[in-house]
Amino acid sequence: RLSKSISCCEDQTVLQQDLLKVIDWSVANNMLLHENKFELLAYRTPRSHLLQQLPFTSQWTKYTTSSGQEILPTQSVKDLGVMLTPDMKWSTQVKTAVESANKMANWVLSVFSDRSQNTMLTLFKSIVRSRLEYSCPVWNPNLMSDIKRLESPQRAF
Repeated sequence: RLSKSISCCEDQTVLQQDLLKVIDWSVANNMLLHENKFELLAYRTPRSHLLQQLPFTSQWTKYTTSSGQEILPTQSVKDLGVMLTPDMKWSTQVKTAVESANKMANWVLSVFSDRSQNTMLTLFKSIVRSRLEYSCPVWNPNLMSDIKRLESPQRAF
């Protein structure tokens, strides 16, 4: 993972050089990097959204691998199981966690026939809730809509 605050052309050049150094280091240490899996996630401030629309600023977001393959910007990146987006909001992560929890809740309800409170509570806490709470200190939601969405699997279970 490489990161750098880009405020001028020199910063972009430094980040490109750092990327090439990492690739060269991996080759020197016999570590294969899948350059076609590289992803670019650019966090932007409200001011930089205006600058992004200007024609000359597109050069600041172009990075290439040592093989000449361009690294394209993406709208979300999964890093250690947490979805990151350029707008720095957690709605995508919440949606992903809720979908995973709902799938596990449906699986639990279809596989286990014992519906005693103790069994269901244990299954919920160990299988379903763990999907919702994975890395939650990192992506703690602050929007009420995200909080309600996170609580929906519990209500449905």
